[in-house]
Amino acid sequence: MKPIAPQSGINIEDMNRVDLIGHLYRVSEKIDGVRKIFYKNSKGEVRAYSRTYKPDPYLDHICLFFENNRFPLNTYYDCEIVDRKSYYGGVDSFELRMITNSKVSQEYETNKRDLMAVIFDYFQPDCMDITSKRTVKLQNIFTYFALEDPVIMIPIFGNVHGENTLLINNLAKIVFARGGEGLMLQDCDMPYIQGKSKNLIKVKRKEEFIGKIIDIEMALPTTKIVGGARAIVCKVDACTSPVRVGSGFTDEERYYIAEYRKELLGEEVEIEAFGISKNAKGETCLSMPIFKQFVNGNTTTLIHHFTRKEGLSSL
Repeated sequence: MKPIAPQSGINIEDMNRVDLIGHLYRVSEKIDGVRKIFYKNSKGEVRAYSRTYKPDPYLDHICLFFENNRFPLNTYYDCEIVDRKSYYGGVDSFELRMITNSKVSQEYETNKRDLMAVIFDYFQPDCMDITSKRTVKLQNIFTYFALEDPVIMIPIFGNVHGENTLLINNLAKIVFARGGEGLMLQDCDMPYIQGKSKNLIKVKRKEEFIGKIIDIEMALPTTKIVGGARAIVCKVDACTSPVRVGSGFTDEERYYIAEYRKELLGEEVEIEAFGISKNAKGETCLSMPIFKQFVNGNTTTLIHHFTRKEGLSSL
C-alpha cells in the first residue's frame, strides 16, 4: 500500500462564486467525526489509517465488516468515525467530535465498539470514476445493509447546480439549526483527487484557520485537569494578536500536550472559529477558537502516539 492523501475540500468562502456556475454537485451533510481511511487489499484484508497515514489497530469490528464480499478489493474507503449513540441522537457537531475523539484516542478495542464508520467516498488506485458513478456504486453496496451495522453510507440530500446558491444556503441553514457542522458539495463529474481539491467544497458554520503554537499554558492546581494543558497559544497569520485556544481537547490530549510541550512548540494546528473579531485597540483575533487537530501528523492522541512508535506495517 502506497502512502495516500485523502481528498480535502475548499471552504466555499475561498471559492469564486462564478467558478460554481455550470457544475452539478452531490450534496451531503458534513460529519464532524474523526477521518479514517480503510484499505481493502487484493486478498480481502482490511486495515484502518488516519488521514496522515498512521495505522489504527483497534478498529477491528469495522475492518471485519469491510471484509464483506460486497465491498470491492484493492479499494480505499474514505470515512468519518463517529460515536453511534451521539450520531443517531443528533448532538451538536462539537459534542459529537469531542465524544468520538475521546473513544478513538483509547488503545483498547473493547472501548471502541461504540464507534461506527460513515462512508462518504471511495477510490481505487489509478481509477478515474467520477463522483456520480461512485455514488451509484456505493448505493448498490448499501442496498441491504442495516442502520445498526458498524459501517453506514452518508445520507445524501441530492444534487444541486452551483449557481443555485439560495438552495445551498437554505440547506446549510437547516443543518446549522439542528447543530450540524454543514454541507459537503462534491462535483458530480469529477474523479476523486488526493489532497486539496476544488472538486470538494465545504459549507460550514465555522471557518478554519492554521495556527503555529508559540506557548502552552498548564492547568491550575485547583482544576480537575491538573498536570494537563489548559490552553495553547498560537500565531495565526490572519490575526495581529496571539490566539489562545482552550477548548476542543480531550483529557488525553491535554495530558499529552503537557508532557511534550517543548517538542510541540512550532507545530501547526487546525483551529475552527466563528470568524475574526477586532477589539477597541484595532487588534484582530479569532472569535471563539476551537482546537481541531494537528496539521502535519504529529498528533496528540494516545493511539497515534502508540502507532508512531510502532511504525507502519504494510499490507
